[in-house]
Amino acid sequence: MKERRLVGALLVAGLAASSGCATGPEGGSVPPPEIRSQQLHLNQDLTNFHLRLEGEVGSALPATVERAKWEMVVEEKVVKSGEQSLGIQIPENGTGRFEIQASSRYVATAGELKAMSDRGGSLLAALRGTLFVRRGGTVHELPFARSREVRTPRLPSVKLHDIDAGRYSDRQVNVRLGLGVVNPNPFPLAVSALDYRAQVAGKEVSQGTLTRADTIEPSSTGVFEVTFEVDEHSHGADVTKLIKSLEIPWSVAGDLRGELYSIPYAIDGKMRLNVSK
Repeated sequence: MKERRLVGALLVAGLAASSGCATGPEGGSVPPPEIRSQQLHLNQDLTNFHLRLEGEVGSALPATVERAKWEMVVEEKVVKSGEQSLGIQIPENGTGRFEIQASSRYVATAGELKAMSDRGGSLLAALRGTLFVRRGGTVHELPFARSREVRTPRLPSVKLHDIDAGRYSDRQVNVRLGLGVVNPNPFPLAVSALDYRAQVAGKEVSQGTLTRADTIEPSSTGVFEVTFEVDEHSHGADVTKLIKSLEIPWSVAGDLRGELYSIPYAIDGKMRLNVSK
């Protein structure tokens, strides 16, 4: 971690140390335009991340931030570059805000995503480049640079969140399984579907696919509910003996599916029933 921070600091310091250039005449002792603030923001999901650099340029005289040339750097390698028209007007003794955006993709295949999840860690990413600011007949070149660590994505997992078994008689138990999908990432996670096959005492009682209309919040668990009955329809004449045992073995297995992933899971346990009154 310290080494990555040092690399980031050197990257920013080296770029910031590049002196701004000016072309064309500009009389008097008026100080040149300057970048007064820079902030790098991060948005990410399971396969992509997006950097947005916001900053402020100040000038003693009216000026125009005409354009920016930029590079996106990941682990000290340039992965993207471009030029962006800005046309930002700065009034006398005033400031103008600029914004530069760039995106990159961590992975392109399911295998790459799993390997990155297993490896863990983070990437050092930066936006750097030059602003071209025209004031009078002079164009000032103002270097900018900011970097930050980007935590690499982790695949979700499925666990038992809770279980509720309601015994209505010696021949019927209603069961609700809450399957928790754990999102270990610092960003929302989209889940396409949860396939399941539920068994009780070795016999299948339910199967299907559950979907969600929303995403799972960062570092949170989203709950999918599976409901079924244990009765004569599922277990025949043996159901009474099974329910009276007060401990019913169950299992659920399937696949959690989303963009670039399909993760198998299998969970089992025993439902403990209350003695009927």
